[in-house]
Amino acid sequence: WNDRGLWSSSTARTIIGYAAPIFEVHDDINFDGYKDIWLRTGTGVLDNIPSTYWIYDPATGKFQPDPVLQDVSNPVFHPVKKEITTSSRCCSGTSWSNETYSFIDGKYVLTYTLSHEPDESDGNYAVDTETRLTNGTMTEISRKRVKTEL
Repeated sequence: WNDRGLWSSSTARTIIGYAAPIFEVHDDINFDGYKDIWLRTGTGVLDNIPSTYWIYDPATGKFQPDPVLQDVSNPVFHPVKKEITTSSRCCSGTSWSNETYSFIDGKYVLTYTLSHEPDESDGNYAVDTETRLTNGTMTEISRKRVKTEL
């Protein structure tokens, strides 16, 4: 560990088998009381930073990759709510999405999305769509056509 809670590349190679350019140790990204590893595996476009997440398994004493978090961008961990919020942007910021994952029964579950996509029929507008997990299925709860800001 260094003074910022980061490990050296040689320590990462020993723990997970390879070194990443930037990585951080978070207190607990799966809310089980053990420190986990978040590896930023590159630089992203429009703040979409590719990352790999390794969860500490106390039964084996080893870190295991987390398959759900591999696809999220820019996570913010909320330990009190046991949630992770994410955001991503595309296409010069004309498309974006925000997602919420809740930690349910020992795993991350997508529970909410808000997406913003250009309206293909009129470039002056976009469509904002919200979905929420309802009875085990992501269900659209709102769709609005909004004027884009130029």
